[in-house]
Amino acid sequence: MVRQRFTVFDYVNYAILVAFCFSTFYPFWHVLVISFATPQMYYLDRFHLIPRSFTLEAYQYNFAEPQVFRSFFTSIRVTVSGTSLAMFVTICTGYFLSKREIRGRNLIFFF
Repeated sequence: MVRQRFTVFDYVNYAILVAFCFSTFYPFWHVLVISFATPQMYYLDRFHLIPRSFTLEAYQYNFAEPQVFRSFFTSIRVTVSGTSLAMFVTICTGYFLSKREIRGRNLIFFF
């Protein structure tokens, strides 16, 4: 059985990957912890890694407003219409570029 050896590069590589993962994950965790915290604990605690209090008041307040649901539906409408339009343009362009007898096709494709 061959024993695999770790080099300095492996340790540096793992350290960089762990730092990248933490810097990617921490902002989401921070927002989640703050959303469940009471305002008093938010102002008292400077580093919000572990939740020290739990409340759903912010969610109750936000979901009581009708603007939240309008915003959700606007986001869904923009996403669906943008994706549909992009797919339509991509399909039409792909069909057009797949035809060999189109004049000027070689200007677009360099190979």
